Amino acid sequence: LDRNDDLVTMRFTLAAEYDVGPVRIGGELYDARAYGGDEGSSVGNGDVNALELVQAYIGLDLGNGLGAGTQATLTAGRFTMDLGSRRLVGRNNSRNATNAFTGARFDVTGREGRALTAFFTMPQQRLPADKASILDNEVEWDREGSDLLFYGLFGTAKIADHTAELYISQSRAAAP
Repeated sequence: LDRNDDLVTMRFTLAAEYDVGPVRIGGELYDARAYGGDEGSSVGNGDVNALELVQAYIGLDLGNGLGAGTQATLTAGRFTMDLGSRRLVGRNNSRNATNAFTGARFDVTGREGRALTAFFTMPQQRLPADKASILDNEVEWDREGSDLLFYGLFGTAKIADHTAELYISQSRAAAP
């Protein structure tokens, strides 16, 4: 890598959600680019993800179908995830490009700050991955596939003045 490197990075997002009662349809277009890099630059696909549809989902609000005082939602498609304090998974806010997933998640919130999320996803693999395409800010749609899975359960509960988080997750990559 170059001893010194200067980059100008830009990120633009456009998000929309159409809410018709219990059904929500949403999407988010992300455009993260970097200018001024060269072959010796440290720029990568954490900096560049040009014109990417990071979210395209349908959601179903199930209301209190699991009992009084509960709220349940089901979301399927492409989406970003923030769970609890974001130790397990969170949308990147300081990096130019973000992590996103394709799959489904089921969220239930209850009384007294209790919540449970179950998710089964395929992480999106940011593209392009080669240096020349990244330096040119080329548009290449991210991919996901069943060869890389991320799934689990995430729960939160209020205990006195604190919030406890408990999760179990698994990520699985197919053998080469």
